[in-house]
Amino acid sequence: MNERPRRFVLWVMALTITMLLIRHGRPIASDGESADFLPGKRAENGKVTIRLMGDCVTSGVYHFNHPVKMGTVINMTVPFLYDFSLKNGSDKEGVYTGSVVEIRRKKRNSLEITVSNMSMEEKMVLGILLDPNDLSVAQWEKLPGIGPALARRILADRQENGDFSSVADLERVSGIGKAKVSRLECFLR
Repeated sequence: MNERPRRFVLWVMALTITMLLIRHGRPIASDGESADFLPGKRAENGKVTIRLMGDCVTSGVYHFNHPVKMGTVINMTVPFLYDFSLKNGSDKEGVYTGSVVEIRRKKRNSLEITVSNMSMEEKMVLGILLDPNDLSVAQWEKLPGIGPALARRILADRQENGDFSSVADLERVSGIGKAKVSRLECFLR
C-alpha cells in the first residue's frame, strides 16, 4: 500500500474513534466534580452511588466521590443543557446513595426529572448497605437466615422498642444472636 492512502486510512480511523468518544463520553461538570461509571464494580462506604436513566449520555450506575447536588448530576449527564436551573432551587438538592434519577428531555432546555429509590435487590448487588429501619417483612425475608416468622418478630420489635441504632441492636430480637448479626453486617448499615 502506498504511504499516502495508508495515512489517510489511519487519519479516518482516528477521526472516527474521536467522534465516537465525544458522542458517547461523559462531560465534566463546571464545578470540577468527577464520577466513575460502575459497570461490574461495587459501591464503597462514604461515597454516593446512584443509577441514571433516560435522556442522558450514558445510562447506568455512577459513583461520586462526595455528596453531590442534582444540578451537578444533570450537568454531567445531559450535555445539551449547560446553563439551566430547576424550579424552586431543586438543582441544589442532594442526591443520595441508592437514588434512581430518571431524566426526560421534554422541550428545548426543559427536563422532567424523577427521583426514586433502587430496589433492595439492586442495592444488595451493588453492595449498598440497607437501613434496617426501612425494611418491610418481605424485604427482611430476602436476607440470609431470616424467615417469615423472624422477619415479623423484627418488625414487631422495631415497632415496640423503636428503631435500631446499629446492626448489633438486632440481638434484642428473639432468635437473633451474635452469629446471625455478623452474617447480616455485610448487608445492613
